[in-house]
Amino acid sequence: MAYSKDNLPQGFYVYQYIREDGTPYYIGKGKGARLYDTSKRTIRAPKNKDRIIIVQENLSEELAFKLEKELIAKYGRKNNQTGILRNLTDGGEGSSGTIWSIEQRKKISIANKNRSPELLAKIKQAIQESRTPEVGAKISAANKNRSPEINAKISAANKGRKPWNKGLTYNEDSRIKRNFNRKVSEETRAKLSNSLKGKSTGKKHSPETIEKLKKARAKQIFSDETRAKLRGRKLSDETRAKISSKLKGRKHSDESRAKMRGRKHSDETRTKMRGRIHNKETRAKISCAVKNRKVSQETRLKMSAARKLYVLKNQTPIELNPDLFEIIK
Repeated sequence: MAYSKDNLPQGFYVYQYIREDGTPYYIGKGKGARLYDTSKRTIRAPKNKDRIIIVQENLSEELAFKLEKELIAKYGRKNNQTGILRNLTDGGEGSSGTIWSIEQRKKISIANKNRSPELLAKIKQAIQESRTPEVGAKISAANKNRSPEINAKISAANKGRKPWNKGLTYNEDSRIKRNFNRKVSEETRAKLSNSLKGKSTGKKHSPETIEKLKKARAKQIFSDETRAKLRGRKLSDETRAKISSKLKGRKHSDESRAKMRGRKHSDETRTKMRGRIHNKETRAKISCAVKNRKVSQETRLKMSAARKLYVLKNQTPIELNPDLFEIIK
């Protein structure tokens, strides 16, 4: 009977990987897709799946372990110079159903945390080498072409599982570090930009999400270095033209206009705005923009009324000297 990832053996089974000359080089015991999954083993499955043989299926775990040990003993192991198999143990022990004690878990955790930079670099390199474009394309195609039955199975398996990050909270310092210390290379920026060009996600946030985003942005704290970068940032002529074309003809809603009219600056902000001095270049640009701007008669009347109201509100009452009346008399 031919087996595949869509047609797996029943229950526990014993399998063997076969060389091109027909001799086995690995004996194993498994369940489900174990015979195809070699991500956590140094011994890889043959690329030709016809060289993966199921010796016997639908066994109890105990019988599967027993048969595995018998076959390893029959063919012998290379590492102890008793045979032709690349198995590292006599089989039968496995880690299936093992319950780790708290002490063992702590030891494993400490060992993983104290990995040397050299080892981490090797692991990273091995992962990068295994993720070739061909492998990525295969995984992407497999995910896109999943049948409704498989999707339903995955959904049913994930129901009731608690996500690893559920309930985790970040303090304000951690949030700021995570958001502003994250560096994206120019190559990655270019890839993201190219992938989004000409695409419209069409995603619209709900009013609740918009409010959350506003509150999050209001709490953002920029360092002096970041502020200086933002102030000194120069946009290209192409970018300026794009921004200008998008803003031209845009009209604010009545709600937005009402919000802008009712906006009040703090005393500190007002002081900063009054004391702001533009350089000659900026003054020339503002002057040129104002000269060429056409204001309707209705807008002129509104501006005039607003100025008069501002003058009336901010006028200081004149205090007369009482002795002045005596002098006049």
